[in-house]
Amino acid sequence: MTQDIDVIICVLKRTRVFLIAYGIFFIGLAVFGVWMLLLRIIPDLQNSDGIFRIVFVLFNLGGVFLFLKLGVPCLKRGVQGWNVEQSPLFMLLQEYPQHIVWIFENPTKDKRQDPTVNVWLVDGEKFMLFVKQDEKNSLIQSLSHFAPSARLGYQPEWIKEYKQDPSSFGAIPKGDNR
Repeated sequence: MTQDIDVIICVLKRTRVFLIAYGIFFIGLAVFGVWMLLLRIIPDLQNSDGIFRIVFVLFNLGGVFLFLKLGVPCLKRGVQGWNVEQSPLFMLLQEYPQHIVWIFENPTKDKRQDPTVNVWLVDGEKFMLFVKQDEKNSLIQSLSHFAPSARLGYQPEWIKEYKQDPSSFGAIPKGDNR
């Protein structure tokens, strides 16, 4: 059991670093977009026709909002996980493991890329954990020890089933060969 906790803590720490880095990156892009708007980086912007100016401003504002929409949640989730033992996922594993209904490796086409492990909850919330290739199986096994009622593995049709009713989604009954 202690080894399971150590594996989970190690992965949660790495995930925290990735989320904070992604959050800072996207928020930095948003700040850069605002800076471009305020300083009018393109010198001919004032001399150009109105349509170009409007398109530039709208495109820039769209980028700012997109980067904030991506960056703020990443940064928030990373900061929430600063103290790993107090992170939302770790507390769920300790106190409410029945809320975890699905654990699976995110399918990727490039096998050289480090995988991510997804943990989906009964209320529709999702956690993505960044793991190294050699830690993937031990993490999934550790998570399944804490959440034995969670469904393990990935089948494309399960996404549809989960979206229809996350609360009824869970482990496949014994003898069901889906």
